[in-house]
Amino acid sequence: MSAVLLTCVIFLLTHFYMFDEGNREYALIFGLITPVVAIALLPRKISLPAIAIQFAVFNYFMLSHMDVWQPAEDNFASYINLVVVWITLAIIIWYFDASRLHAYRKMNEANLKLEKLAMTDSLTGVFNRHYIERRIANSTRPFHVAMIDVDNFKMVNDQFGHVAGDNVLKGIADVLTQSFASVGIVGRWGGEEFIVLLTEGDSEDIYHLTEQARAKVATTNFEIKAPVSISIGLAQHDLGDYEATLRKVDKALYSAKSEGKNRIVSTFRY
Repeated sequence: MSAVLLTCVIFLLTHFYMFDEGNREYALIFGLITPVVAIALLPRKISLPAIAIQFAVFNYFMLSHMDVWQPAEDNFASYINLVVVWITLAIIIWYFDASRLHAYRKMNEANLKLEKLAMTDSLTGVFNRHYIERRIANSTRPFHVAMIDVDNFKMVNDQFGHVAGDNVLKGIADVLTQSFASVGIVGRWGGEEFIVLLTEGDSEDIYHLTEQARAKVATTNFEIKAPVSISIGLAQHDLGDYEATLRKVDKALYSAKSEGKNRIVSTFRY
């Protein structure tokens, strides 16, 4: 708004000066100040109409019979030169505003990419630990948390290589994302551990959905000649100390690993 007001003030001052001085050469040059200011300060949708209005006012001054303003001589070539100047200014405005919009879009795209990189895991594409911790800490209502560990993952890396291990992690992330898409978000906690924040559904629904995800991982072909399974700890997060919730779900996961792996241990009744 301040840019529009400044342009209007400059328009009024320059044209008042031109009206007061008459159509002298040094006065007429002030007619170009408004278009230049419009180019620098205003967006294209405003600057182009502003130049059109200023062009009309300038022509009115130039062709009118006023006390101090003698009508311009009928010189068609000079008038064409004037029109060319205004058209050139309009093209410059269009170009610079288009460039400005393009740069703005590129900056927004870069910011979105940086924002995505800041909250996602580069290997699996799911949310990273920092984002998950922030979501838990800033939660405003209770939900369930599933901590997931890939069973015997060191053996997978040692026997089939780290590339195969990375592919297993990416495959499990895909299975978890598909399984919990409608009820929560999936994150990578670190190494071969994943975490799921289950924000929808009651305890019974959550348990059965988690069991389906466990079974789906166990039956998925990860293109290695060895079975792949996951152990899961389940806990409910009540508003308060989120670190206590993490300790609770981590303890449940440890129990699932200790009791034979490829199973779920829950800290709540369902």
